[in-house]
Amino acid sequence: MKKLFLGLAVIACSYMSAQKSEYGVKFGAKAGFNFSSILVDGEKIGNSKTGVHFGGFVNVPLGRVVSIQPEVFYSQTGFKNEINSFSELVSLSDGRTSKVSLEGNRKANLDYISVPVMFQFNIVDGFYLEAGPQLNFLINNKQSVDLSYSVDGLSKEEWKSIDSKIQNLANSNKKFNTSGFEFGLAVGTGYYFTPNIGVNVRYSFSASPIVDQNGTGGIYNEGDHKSTSLLQLGLVYKF
Repeated sequence: MKKLFLGLAVIACSYMSAQKSEYGVKFGAKAGFNFSSILVDGEKIGNSKTGVHFGGFVNVPLGRVVSIQPEVFYSQTGFKNEINSFSELVSLSDGRTSKVSLEGNRKANLDYISVPVMFQFNIVDGFYLEAGPQLNFLINNKQSVDLSYSVDGLSKEEWKSIDSKIQNLANSNKKFNTSGFEFGLAVGTGYYFTPNIGVNVRYSFSASPIVDQNGTGGIYNEGDHKSTSLLQLGLVYKF
């Protein structure tokens, strides 16, 4: 995937000088809002998280209809979800076992540097459709987890004796390790009100899983495919 992406980037660069005099290479900036969520086996879970994105691009015409647009931008994503209630037996010092129940909520803030290469198709003056691959590089992963738990049939002293075990169980279910790299796909549309100012709507999703094999956090099954879903609304400006 990386080789394919790099090959597309090389093609874009090679066309810059060849097409500049006839159609005009344009540099630009973009900024807007993100609405992101997590997908498990293609199904959205939890609530969407709102963030922002901003960065730059270079638009390289390949002809009158088609252009290629490499971009680099900062993107705030993440998700909010409930940690499904579940129970686990904990051993006591006297040989007995007791059931510990956990439930709670998680909020994840995931910040990326995104590098898409979009192929744009100019349908009519000012209006275009676009699609292309996208690389996402994770630069920040912050999570907040609010857990509550209960233990059946224990006295106050017995509770104290296994408190560390409960904490270990709770901590193991806070862990949600994300991959440092994603390969994704993006599709969108846009319209330029003037030759320089326009709007863009884009949807992207990660084709590669965002969670490594050791970081499910006890919430999902190991075999589930976990990916991100992102809707972007923004303004674009060509210099």
